[in-house]
Amino acid sequence: MVFSLYSIVDGLMVAKGVGEYAMAAVNLAVPFTNVLFSIGVIFAVGTSTIIAIYLGQNQGEKANSLFSQNIVLLTCVGLTITVLVFVFLEPFAVLLGAKGVTYQYTIDYLRGLAPFALCFIISYNMEVLIKTDGYPRLAILTVITGCLANCVLDYIAIFVLNLGVWGAAVATGLSQLLTCIIYLRHFLGGHNTFHFVKFRMDWGIYKRLIPLGFADGVTELCNGVMIFLFNRVILRCLGDDGLVCYTIIAYVNTLIINTMLGISQGSQPLVSYHYGKGDVAGYKKLLRYGFTAVGIMTAVIFAGVMIFAPQIAGIFLGAEKPELLGSAAGALRRYGLCYLLLCGIHGGTAAHGNEAIGFEIEPVGFAQVVRVLKHAASEKQVLYELAAGGLQVIGKMFLEHFKQALVFLGGFDLFLRPQDDRDQVFGIDGL
Repeated sequence: MVFSLYSIVDGLMVAKGVGEYAMAAVNLAVPFTNVLFSIGVIFAVGTSTIIAIYLGQNQGEKANSLFSQNIVLLTCVGLTITVLVFVFLEPFAVLLGAKGVTYQYTIDYLRGLAPFALCFIISYNMEVLIKTDGYPRLAILTVITGCLANCVLDYIAIFVLNLGVWGAAVATGLSQLLTCIIYLRHFLGGHNTFHFVKFRMDWGIYKRLIPLGFADGVTELCNGVMIFLFNRVILRCLGDDGLVCYTIIAYVNTLIINTMLGISQGSQPLVSYHYGKGDVAGYKKLLRYGFTAVGIMTAVIFAGVMIFAPQIAGIFLGAEKPELLGSAAGALRRYGLCYLLLCGIHGGTAAHGNEAIGFEIEPVGFAQVVRVLKHAASEKQVLYELAAGGLQVIGKMFLEHFKQALVFLGGFDLFLRPQDDRDQVFGIDGL
């Protein structure tokens, strides 16, 4: 949730201080940050898992060596990405969809962001590793500190120093640098479980490490791929104004999805614990709380979007373009119908002893975008561009959601069954 606020804060500040097309340029650069986070996730999950195993086996030297090797390798990767972005800056901006009024804004934003590619990767990586080290509270406080620093630095760069989108990108990069410094102070101190040591490069470990984090990394990368496809198709079919409307919808959608994820994932371990404990009344009570919270949030979010759509769009857009403001508000209202489906079934149900089965729907489907923006272009044209730019990816997402729907229905069916039937299904006796 906090990491997603970085791009939202940038977009909001840029929209108010520079203009709505500059905000659209920030959205065009989001896939780049998704790639950086994806790299960080892949290595973070794999490294933290293997380090935890080493620590459990009392092999502290191996844990120290892997930790040091991981940071050095990611440093090299980050510096390489920075060099490549600067060398191919203009072609890269065009690849992301920059053209016309958004072209120079995107160039400036990437130029300010690229020097900090290393910080994005290392920051996310260390955020996971510091939890493995037994300091989850420090990780949370550091992430929040970085987000608050981003807000302050964005304001100074845009409204005080008038540095525009380049300043917004540098402010975001500096906030990531700040989190890296905090994490490094911890690992360079004397209170950590593993630390930096001299090491000999072991390339063979990555045959084991990368598969561990690959799924999470691809999940993060897919978000960037979908934003990339949407940006390019919307720019081609609807133009810059359409991209501005979509950017606002995307920001609002990110906040809402992460709010619902917080409810779903927060209740997951509690439900699982009581289910595994055999406390039927306890986990049913927690499930009721979860479904009640989801139902209330459904009503609040839907009503809020329907009633306050002009005010929400007005947060990002000024009053000097009433037609664009009206289009964005209307698009947000039509898109808001999706939240009935999103929130209505974004609950959790129980699984036996391992995890609570939750089903979530991310309503960033292209059909919804077609419906909410179809006043600006024909649906046939948009669908044609979609087929040319990413139908296969969206088909895979649909199949994934369909699979999750089956899991949800199966889990809910188990929830409705008597305790003995559930035990028989899982082959577990004595609960």
